[in-house]
Amino acid sequence: MLKKIKNTPFYPFIYFALISLCVLSTSRLLLTLWQNQRVSKSDGWFEVLLQGIRVDITTICILIAIPTLISSIHFNNTRHQKKWNFFITVYLSIVFYLLVFMEMATPSFINEYNIRPNRLFIEYLVYPKEVFSTLLKSHLLELFIAITFSAIASIFIGKKINSLNSKVLVFSSTKKPIAFFVCLLLLFIGGRSTFGHRPLNPAMVYFSTDPLVNSLTLNSFYSVGFSVKQLLSENSD
Repeated sequence: MLKKIKNTPFYPFIYFALISLCVLSTSRLLLTLWQNQRVSKSDGWFEVLLQGIRVDITTICILIAIPTLISSIHFNNTRHQKKWNFFITVYLSIVFYLLVFMEMATPSFINEYNIRPNRLFIEYLVYPKEVFSTLLKSHLLELFIAITFSAIASIFIGKKINSLNSKVLVFSSTKKPIAFFVCLLLLFIGGRSTFGHRPLNPAMVYFSTDPLVNSLTLNSFYSVGFSVKQLLSENSD
């Protein structure tokens, strides 16, 4: 199965999705081990890890949905294809940087606020001078490690995606509609993560009376992203 899709426009995104899933799941496992006492008290190991994968898949599907769909009807023109491949490499590198950085910043945020990064992460950015001053005074080493490690990870994924893009073969005209439809269906199911009326939201995976344990079922990118969505909704009301 993997050999059949290895040189298709989907393969760079599949590779990105698998690596991102491994990174997010590993980060959650380490955070859960760190907070083992509270997780065990909530009898939540199974819920945190299983529902966490569900949230991670949703996050990744949302992030790659539009570029994957466009790639499924890939350009036949070589010049346009090269530009698109360059865009995909840059886009996925930036997204991977953000995913890794947010996870790297999570332990410090938990120590400070007893929860994963959430709307507080956004609201405090209104005061950049104060936030930057606090980071330099109290979290300089953690900030340096997070920025450096995320940059290295981003460069690695960028080089790999660029290498995979160079081997991509364009779908034939007859296969493009089928590829687009299959891609759309899978991303829709993965992005919603439910056949119910509403798509996945944090309330669907929360199970504990401990806010920190509940937040571990999310990933930090999703947690902050959902908070931004709520803030925008509140501002538009």
